Amino acid sequence: MKAKVAIIGGAGFGLGGIVDDAAAPYGNSKVRFTRLKRRRIAFIPRHGQEQIPPP
Repeated sequence: MKAKVAIIGGAGFGLGGIVDDAAAPYGNSKVRFTRLKRRRIAFIPRHGQEQIPPP
């Protein structure tokens, strides 16, 4: 899947969509593809898929 806009964000983004693997020079990452205001975006969480808020 492709997107023209990518967001690298932290915890708190509750997004639906499709999760896919993305290959990078430093290892693979999970990318969530979804729509925001009718645009296809790719969301990459800064701290991995498990978004556990700090204590």
